[in-house]
This record gives sequence, C-alpha cells and structure tokens, in this order.
Amino acid sequence: MKKIFVTGGHYTPAAAVISELVKRDDWEVFYIGKKHSFEGDEALSYEYIELKDNSRVRFLNITTGRLQPKFSQNISQSILSLIKIPVGFCQAFFWLIKNNPDIILSFGGYIALPVVVAGWTLGIPVVTHEQTKVFGLANKIIQIFSSRICVSFRSTLPVDNTGKWVLTGNPIREETYLIKDTAATRNLRSLKKSLKLPLIYVTGGKQGSHAINEEILKNLKELVKNYLVIIQTGDNQQFSDFQRFVDAKNALDKDLQKRLLVAKFFQKTRPISCSALLED
Repeated sequence: MKKIFVTGGHYTPAAAVISELVKRDDWEVFYIGKKHSFEGDEALSYEYIELKDNSRVRFLNITTGRLQPKFSQNISQSILSLIKIPVGFCQAFFWLIKNNPDIILSFGGYIALPVVVAGWTLGIPVVTHEQTKVFGLANKIIQIFSSRICVSFRSTLPVDNTGKWVLTGNPIREETYLIKDTAATRNLRSLKKSLKLPLIYVTGGKQGSHAINEEILKNLKELVKNYLVIIQTGDNQQFSDFQRFVDAKNALDKDLQKRLLVAKFFQKTRPISCSALLED
C-alpha cells in the first residue's frame, strides 16, 4: 500500500481529494496540519475536528510559523511566529522519517512549506496545488521544490510550460452541494415557501471571516427583515463571532429569529440537496 502525505492551509480542496483517495484500497492517507485554527487561539481547526476520529485518515499535528514580508502591528506575535518556523521543520522531518510516505500533496500556505522542503530534502516527490490565480509567498517557494504544480486557472499557467505545470481546476467536495438536514433547515425551507423571501448564504471559508461577520452583524436586523440568512461564522475564540451572532439572534423578535441560521461549521449528516432551500 502506498502512503501519501496531504498538507496545507487550504483544507477544503484537500478534503475533496482525500475523500476520493479513501475510496481506494491502495492508499494510506496522512494529513499533516494544524490542530488550532489561528496562531495564539485555542479554537480547534476544522480539519482536526473532522479527521481526529477518522479511521481512514491519520491526522498529524505540526506547529510552525508563517513567513511575513513585514511585521504585523503585534511585534511580539510576529517574532514568536518566526521562532516557530524551525520547530515546524523539525516536526516535518520527524513525521516524514517516521512514516516514509511515497508522495507529498501540498495545498499551499505556511503549514505546507516545512513539509514540502523537508520532503524534497529526503527525496520524496512533491505535488502542489494552487487554488487562486496569484501565488502567495509560501507557494512561490513551494513550487520550486515541487515535481508537479497543479493550478485552478488556465491564466496561471506559464507561457513556457515544460510539463511541470498542469491545469486541474479546483477540487470540490461532494458536500458542497449538501447541507445538514435539521429542524432549522426544514423551518427555513418552510419559511421560504410561505414568505417568498430570497436566501443569503454567508461564509468566509472553513475558518469564517471576522471582517465579513462584522459587516453582517452591523446590518443583521435589516437583512432578516428582507431575507432568510444562513451564516457560517467559524470558531475564532479571539473575537467570539459565533456567540455574538447567537446573542444578536436572541435579541431579535421571535418571528425574525426563525429567519436566521447560525453555525460555526456545516458538516454533512443526513444530507439533503442545497437546491431544496432555493425551491419556491
């Protein structure tokens, strides 16, 4: 059985590939990533929550820092992040030597960088995938050590492509088209049919977006007067966005509370088609 290390900060496309790999019997899958969503925040990452009890995928924790072109306003946190970089390299070497994978599949970001460089040093082939049109700092370095570079957009391919670059598109999880079937979602479908209100789904990715959450909170009362709103807040404990939305929802009139569905994450359980929420 072949072993594959999947790593990177962009977990959603990684999960799409992992879901296909575990359907096959010839791959042993490891995911090497971060246990906590943000540096200095105790909120557990979505990938850790989803994979920690998965019998088909082994989660390996790594603690590393990010490369920063310039220090943030929090200088002490920036220095601490830089100090963590060599720690990440040591952990990457440890996991790679211990498990000896046949290949590394990177989905970019500072989490993947020490794993890719350590893997290249050990002679392990690396494939990296870029989800956006423009490479970030970590991915610019990662592509140097990669045997294959997969991209989501044709415009990202270099003019002088020698075969190292491959246009694959962006892997999409089957769950993207599914939503958890709960009393709340059933109530929303019922309300949509009776009130004929448009539906808005708000998300900032698996970790949520504090900036987006802030804007929605500012305009929440007006939004629920005219729309049904589903928002995925993430679980950033530094800003407590989920709890703030819960409090804001409880402060609404009873009939308006029913128009708002709030969750830290959406996970598949008894899935139904998302299109059902859009039906009249």
